[in-house]
Amino acid sequence: MIKVGIIGSNTYENKLRIKEIIYKLKQKHGDQLEIVSRGGLQGAEKYVRKYALELGVQYREYNPSHTTRNLYSAMNESFYNKPYQPFNFILRDKIFANYVDVCFCLSTDSNASTLKTCLEYLEKNKKKYVIVG
Repeated sequence: MIKVGIIGSNTYENKLRIKEIIYKLKQKHGDQLEIVSRGGLQGAEKYVRKYALELGVQYREYNPSHTTRNLYSAMNESFYNKPYQPFNFILRDKIFANYVDVCFCLSTDSNASTLKTCLEYLEKNKKKYVIVG
């Protein structure tokens, strides 16, 4: 099983590119593919969920601990419904970067604050990633 992370900035809206990436990954890896996102409700990550599910790919997300657990949440019930803290996003990115094998980062802004921490953890864990504009 290959675990492919697909994350993106809140302003990334190239739906066709997202669908194309997921489709090509499915063609290459078939049932051995799991798409993983950070559960964002805006920009790229909302489309990652949509197209992974439409294309019948296994999907999982690491949403922050101050949110409620949903059908696709990767962590157990006790991880969620915590008080909001900015650290929740850092913890989420750390867990995400440790879990995935490789990651696509979708952004037209290479300095997007929503991606910086995650990219740092991917590098720290020696995970390969590609920035797609």
